[in-house]
Amino acid sequence: ADDVAITGFHIEGVGNATREPGTDLGAPAEEWDARFERAYGQGDAGVGVANVTGTYVGDVTIETPANGMIFLNAPGGVIEDVRVDGTEDWQEGFMGVASVRSRLVVQDSTFVGGRDGVYLHRGDGTVIRNSTFRDQRYGVHTMFTSRTLIANNVARGEAFAGIVIMT
Repeated sequence: ADDVAITGFHIEGVGNATREPGTDLGAPAEEWDARFERAYGQGDAGVGVANVTGTYVGDVTIETPANGMIFLNAPGGVIEDVRVDGTEDWQEGFMGVASVRSRLVVQDSTFVGGRDGVYLHRGDGTVIRNSTFRDQRYGVHTMFTSRTLIANNVARGEAFAGIVIMT
């Protein structure tokens, strides 16, 4: 349903599948988008949002070995005052927020551990502000994403970069 709020939860015990089983990341180029949707828009998550608009997630804490939240074809979402605690070793975890074709506002939140704090794939127009990223591969990772604002954030202890903008 559109325009749903998820607030006041502590979520733990999320499964550990980081992507759809059997995803071939080496598939032919013409299947590239579908391949990355399966790789980054599927898997276990504390909160999963798909094919809706206007979802609000606030005052939520998630402990996960996989994804904190997945937004798939779900524009207009707001993530606020959220904490996602991922794995200690970034190679064992996944995304705090995985966004595929979803314009979001992510603000006043904390992402610790796991692979990437916020991963965007075709998330044009997303705003990421006033948040903290610690001990991950990348704090914010954008792929094929334009017109995005990343402002007033703190990234510490990232393995490679606080922010990476690709393609």
